[in-house]
Amino acid sequence: LAPVINFARVLDVLDPGQRDFAFDGMDLPDRVLDWFGGLEPGDRAFCYVHLLKPHAPYRVPAEFEGLWSGAGSEEALMPPTVTGVGPFASATHPGEAHVRHLIDNYDERIRFGDHQLGQIVDRLRAVGRNPLVVVLSDHGEEFGENGLFDHGHSLQEAVVRVPLVVSWPGQIPGGVVAANVTRIVDLPASLLEWAGMEVPEVFDGIEIDLARAAEEASRPVLLELEHGPGFGAQGLLRDELKLVRSEQGGRRIAEVFDLSGDPLEENSLAVAGEDPLVWLEAEMDELFELLTGRGTWSGTTTIDRATEERLRALGYVN
Repeated sequence: LAPVINFARVLDVLDPGQRDFAFDGMDLPDRVLDWFGGLEPGDRAFCYVHLLKPHAPYRVPAEFEGLWSGAGSEEALMPPTVTGVGPFASATHPGEAHVRHLIDNYDERIRFGDHQLGQIVDRLRAVGRNPLVVVLSDHGEEFGENGLFDHGHSLQEAVVRVPLVVSWPGQIPGGVVAANVTRIVDLPASLLEWAGMEVPEVFDGIEIDLARAAEEASRPVLLELEHGPGFGAQGLLRDELKLVRSEQGGRRIAEVFDLSGDPLEENSLAVAGEDPLVWLEAEMDELFELLTGRGTWSGTTTIDRATEERLRALGYVN
């Protein structure tokens, strides 16, 4: 696509060094419009807008506060601290009233993000552009599911199952695809296919056929949470069966859930040496081995210090 993504320009929507958008300058739509304003008429472009919120603390600008929640202290906007991963994780439950308050504020954050994105799309269309818009999240949030909060502590459905919205009036028909699992890894290939461009062979994913998604056979989905060697979890979603293998401090626990009858993942079916644990683990190990054993891009690139710090603020650089 022309021009190629310019991280320095895209990341300018963030206050340098901050992990939050400045509420006193709700000018994200203006900045995105300025970015597009630098293009020539007819130029094709790819713009990546990263809304870092909703993340804890679940604050919102005054204009969006109180839609569902009441006023609360800063502490009331923070989820409980969780230690560990998966079945080894634990947190002190703050009480149902606090959890309800957290959810309400989280919903207000989503509403704020929806408003910002709506402004961007509406104003692009007002200046004669008809953008292909894809909205998704890199993860969900836990609010007490199996005693956990926030994210980064498990591979529960509350974290790994996220929304996906695709909109391109006149090009992609409207509708709801409530069928097989769609993988985020398939989006890069899909975007290029929808734009009529060649898909590089190095891409892991394949095109999402929105018109036939309900008819296609489901594909396995790999899940991974890594905090360091021997500290994290791996998972495999195969149809309605989900395997999660968590490891921490030399201990390992494998769980299998049938999401069709146990959507909250409360009752593990895993029995050592018996199906479905045996064949699910074999398939997961084989798929991860294929991924880790494959050749990867070995080129290098150089970024300036300011861009590095902004990538660090987003969590992409350690």
